[in-house]
Amino acid sequence: MGKISNKYKALLKETNYIKETTATLISRFGDGIDTIAFSWLVYSITGSTLLVATLFAVNGFPSLIFGICSGVICKYIAEKKIMAICDFGRGICVAIIALLSILGKLKVWHLYVITFMNSSFEAFRSPASTSIFPEIISKENIDNGIALCTSLNRISELLGYAIAPILITTVGLGGTIMVDSVTFIICGIIILTLKISNNIKKDNNITIKGCFMDLKEGFKYIVKDKFILNVCLFSCVINALIVPYNALLAPYAVQVLKKGNEVISIMSITLVLGMSIGSLFVPKLKELIGGHKVFILGGWIIGLTYCILSLLGKIPSNLVYLSSGANTLIMGFGIVFLSFVLQIAMFKRISKEYLARVASLFNALALCAAPITSCIVGLVSKAITLEQIFLIFGIIILIIFTIQIFNKHIKEFNKC
Repeated sequence: MGKISNKYKALLKETNYIKETTATLISRFGDGIDTIAFSWLVYSITGSTLLVATLFAVNGFPSLIFGICSGVICKYIAEKKIMAICDFGRGICVAIIALLSILGKLKVWHLYVITFMNSSFEAFRSPASTSIFPEIISKENIDNGIALCTSLNRISELLGYAIAPILITTVGLGGTIMVDSVTFIICGIIILTLKISNNIKKDNNITIKGCFMDLKEGFKYIVKDKFILNVCLFSCVINALIVPYNALLAPYAVQVLKKGNEVISIMSITLVLGMSIGSLFVPKLKELIGGHKVFILGGWIIGLTYCILSLLGKIPSNLVYLSSGANTLIMGFGIVFLSFVLQIAMFKRISKEYLARVASLFNALALCAAPITSCIVGLVSKAITLEQIFLIFGIIILIIFTIQIFNKHIKEFNKC
């Protein structure tokens, strides 16, 4: 424990890392507030669950539309500037929604337009924040830096979830959403204080042809390196693996566990707690057994917890809360084991010159995996029970990650 503590203490000397992490924590706190407040606001304005669903679909379109090309922009504009501009842009968008709500003039079409704009800023910020990370922290501290940031982010979101209802009660929906907008503005201001000496010269001559050439180079870079290609493919796989849990949690709670919203809350909170706790210990585990084994272990954990989900409906009613919470706590460990190893591989293996472009391609492909899997799950749910869906997914996950024992490219995780 002492060695682990000392490694995290070393991060205090990484000034830029501390600033960026603080900015991210403030933003994640705002995201937690936004998740609760915006959902209530949307439903109160639209009065329709269908419109709520389509609005959240609109929220994902910019990432699909701009996701692939957004990483190219980092070749021409400094990542710090992109991040700050996007933070300020998101802050303004959210502030407009808040003001219109307070004034009683918010319409449905406002929500569609502003949500699209807000998500567009996020689509451009994500690759920039990935690309800048190796510049704000020394190489030897990357593992622990990612772990600590991930854990703190989850805790910050939980605080946002907890405080949102209090804010809604005291200052109303409009006031609560205004608080969210302020978190983005503060985040942008902090990002501007980062002191980075960028070793890669930015090209000021932006042309459509040049952007397509840069994008093409990014594709070639991924395909040429089989390890990076595997990392990219598994980013999609992991995004797809979580879909059945997220999409079917509500009906699972009612139909299988015979419980209400309280069990959904328990499972959601314990999942985040599992990811938070797991994030702190995964660097040491990676050091002890290697990234390859941590990656496979993460897959096995998710597969087993899915299988357990198929059995929880058969246990006594008084044990449902405890057993379901414990299961999702362990699932959180599995998720963070997988995502941590993939993140480390990106930062340590991918050349800085290509990092933003590869990250944007990763994000776009991962986003495509989720709706495809959602459609499959939706169709399958018409033919078989929820227990059978979780059991089948669990077995498939276990098989996929057991095969990775023999994947020579995945074994390169040990070198990252």
